[in-house]
Amino acid sequence: MRHFIVASHGRLAEGMLDAVRLILGEVEDVRCYGAYIDPGEVMEDSVSRLLAAYPLEDEVIVVTDVMGGSVCNQFVRHLDRKNLHILAGMNLGFLLGLFLGRDLPLPELIEEVVNSGKNSICYCNRIVEEVMEEEFNE
Repeated sequence: MRHFIVASHGRLAEGMLDAVRLILGEVEDVRCYGAYIDPGEVMEDSVSRLLAAYPLEDEVIVVTDVMGGSVCNQFVRHLDRKNLHILAGMNLGFLLGLFLGRDLPLPELIEEVVNSGKNSICYCNRIVEEVMEEEFNE
């Protein structure tokens, strides 16, 4: 079975999943984790408990907000766990692709969503400028 964890600093993960649900409707087997919300929380313990809730034979895909951040780093500490996959640098297009393609074979899914996420980042001013230039020169 395949499970997803959307993890971030603060409530970003909840907001991202809320936007996904607005577009796709309910998505299954997805949990959110927000660090630094509860002042008494020990992130190391919370992440360990969260991962322990899944059987070791199941695939767990964790999507974090930023590579090198404390949330991502805490999950990376668990990479010795079989079937754990961590993707950093989430955006909405990336998450939509992840959930829409959830039935794809894992290597294909990961490659597709990482490329999609990278390609969805653009400078709109330049694109509009280029389109306007092309239309003007025709």
